[in-house]
Amino acid sequence: MDSRRRSVMQPTLDPLANARSGIPMPSTLKKPAANSRMSLAGPALRAPNPVVPGTNPRQSMMRSQNVNPLLQSTSKQNYGRTPMSKYVNQFIPVLNLTIVSSIRRGSVWGGSSAMVAPSTNQLQKDNRPLRDRPYQAKMRQDVYNYLNESGFEISMQTLTSMQGKDYRAIFDTLVLTLDPCHPLKEGTRFEDEFIPALKALRYPFAHQIDPKWLAAVASPHSWPYLLGVLHWLVDLCKIRNEYLFSGHPTIQDPVHVPVEFDDPYDHKALAFQYHEETYTLWLDLQDDFSEWNQIMDERYQKRNEKVQAELDEQTEKLNRTKAEYSKLKSSAPMVVDLKKRNEQLQKDCEKLKKILERYEGRRDKLIEQIAFEKAELNKGGKLT
Repeated sequence: MDSRRRSVMQPTLDPLANARSGIPMPSTLKKPAANSRMSLAGPALRAPNPVVPGTNPRQSMMRSQNVNPLLQSTSKQNYGRTPMSKYVNQFIPVLNLTIVSSIRRGSVWGGSSAMVAPSTNQLQKDNRPLRDRPYQAKMRQDVYNYLNESGFEISMQTLTSMQGKDYRAIFDTLVLTLDPCHPLKEGTRFEDEFIPALKALRYPFAHQIDPKWLAAVASPHSWPYLLGVLHWLVDLCKIRNEYLFSGHPTIQDPVHVPVEFDDPYDHKALAFQYHEETYTLWLDLQDDFSEWNQIMDERYQKRNEKVQAELDEQTEKLNRTKAEYSKLKSSAPMVVDLKKRNEQLQKDCEKLKKILERYEGRRDKLIEQIAFEKAELNKGGKLT
């Protein structure tokens, strides 16, 4: 990724914008170069200045509309304050209230949202049998197999009697495998980076880890939990590798986009590649994107080759059908010829019926004659 890019998040509104001075900037101030372009993402994000809490424990029911504490008036209005006694005495008969001076009522104001107790679902309990020796042996074997397969040479003896520097080397390797841009700095204390890195990777049991355990990682009370951290990171690395090499469209890698595609993620992968390359050219003061326009055109033309061939075939078939239809529509109607042909066939049918009746009559006569001759033959045989 280009180092000149900045965050795409929009900057927050400055609560002190209306308190800035109108004094002009000195001419000796360094000005930006005229031949360089800045990112479209805008300036870097800055957190707003914290508001100093008041000393009055009772908070007003009406909030001030001016968010700048430097411009707020020192004389507060009487909104949300307890009324004076003379005004209270005026409304007591009307409201039919009884005041008990010995009882002090608590405020109905719930306080600020910052005082809300943290949610309990964030503190999960680790149900893994980390102190079970067979389970520890399984975790060590999984960590050993993954590290050696990924090119990190380590022995089982090192995992059995772990040293602090070896544990940090393994931890840094796994963290950088999951997030190559994670800010791990050399020379900093491992205790200061350990818990923030686990929270950044959303390790669900980071609240159970004590950074003091890193001083003696192989101690019996700390090693099961620290080994559980490595095993969890190894499982996460395995899942990440399986996902990256799965070729799933959600990875949006242009290399994995097939020749013929129709998935929306494949379109997004090519679109992101185009915007990434052209944006880099734009930062280099190059406004000619014809090369990448041609690359995208050729890529989509290659995708549409089969579809275009099928479309051409169907278009040709449609044209043939249209030509045949036009030929049939332009020719003279054949109704008269068909009627004459029908009449001729009906006459032939009548003739054939008469011929059939005549032959059937002859057949019946021949059958009767044959029966008579047989009877005569039988009589002659009896006389002899």
